[in-house]
Amino acid sequence: MAAHVVRRSPNVVYRSETRGGTVEGLLLFNYSTRGIHFLEGLAAKLWEECEGKSAEEIAHSLKLSKAEVERFLAELEARRLVRYKGEGSEGDNEALSTSGKGMWSSRVYFDSPIFVQFDVTNACNLRCAHCVTSSGEPLENELSTQEALSLIDELASLRVFQIGFSGGEALLRRDIFTLMEHAKKRGIKVQLTTNATLISEEVAEKLAKLEPITVGVSLEGATKQSYGSFRGEENFERTLSGIRELLRHSLPVKLKVAVSRRNLSEVDAIINLALELGVEAVDMFLLYPEGRARSMKDEALSSTEIRDFLALLAKRRMEYEGKLAIDVDDKPNAFLIDASLGASTCGAGAYWAEVLPNGDVVPCIFLRSMRAGNVREASFKEIWQASVWEPLRSRRLKGRCSECEHASRCGGGCRANALLLLGDIMQEDALCWYGD
Repeated sequence: MAAHVVRRSPNVVYRSETRGGTVEGLLLFNYSTRGIHFLEGLAAKLWEECEGKSAEEIAHSLKLSKAEVERFLAELEARRLVRYKGEGSEGDNEALSTSGKGMWSSRVYFDSPIFVQFDVTNACNLRCAHCVTSSGEPLENELSTQEALSLIDELASLRVFQIGFSGGEALLRRDIFTLMEHAKKRGIKVQLTTNATLISEEVAEKLAKLEPITVGVSLEGATKQSYGSFRGEENFERTLSGIRELLRHSLPVKLKVAVSRRNLSEVDAIINLALELGVEAVDMFLLYPEGRARSMKDEALSSTEIRDFLALLAKRRMEYEGKLAIDVDDKPNAFLIDASLGASTCGAGAYWAEVLPNGDVVPCIFLRSMRAGNVREASFKEIWQASVWEPLRSRRLKGRCSECEHASRCGGGCRANALLLLGDIMQEDALCWYGD
């Protein structure tokens, strides 16, 4: 009988990592499960050996027993990092080197982010009611083409895995394809977020040439009326036309939906629209009452509504498995709804950073007050080492979160909620239902 050969998941990327100069190892990220894994010592050596080899060959190379190697491979397979003998199960973001402990059981720090969201312009052709950045007109001091290309070069040298290009409306930036093409050439995975109203056949053809690229399309309603209350009724058919054009060019499309009381009853209708269109995935997240969305503050979901919303998403995720990917794993505390869901957390400042149109670097779009620096004034590497990030990496949580048995897994939920609602970034997530 032929020996089983190990194959790494094509969804996994990895890089050498020093964890801030203290512990050397490998950082792995699984795009499928959004799992973050840190391998050190023997585990890192096993990973580097495993592609295309049998357990016997790996054991011989590393002078280990076959049983030791197979135990390691079974754990990797359970986290959907490799294919060996079975299908594997859902992964999460607990490091293999600290199996049984949560990611936030100690300070979390990586030498560079896994993701960088690059808001390339504040210009937008829409004036959405829920826009957290109040986008519309471009800023006077947005990064030039050369400054943006230099930033991408540095992110590539730091082995950042993915850049999400956004706005405003990113397609209004004249050099957007130059920037995305450059990121692709430098080996960085590219995602574009757009309202899709500007997607013509020509634009879709250009995007298709960047393959593989994921396109996230913002859509908050399944009808002209429900969509229109957010983005204007006249834009509904333009958005659907843009989505269909993307799909005609075989581009993977994910619907991105900000959920509030205004469209909570539309969840199933939006899922059905996604199925009808034939998109790849739906990502539903919570409306954040900043920017123009401050006028919708009373429409933000309560903690009880959030719990019920996530429970519904978890149910629909199972129902439509194989037909439509419904993102749930990336929601903080989702694992408390269903133990099979990943323990994803807020990675702001720990493995996620956002670059604003003027070059300011912040933990995320909801934490713009925590400016860490500007890429015109310092290198991204220097900015990533700034002290402003420290509270987000150490997570010395307060309130209910400090006493919660799940804190080391969820990291205290959304830190922006703590800052917005309680005025302290280390306070409890005031919108967490757990323990109520």
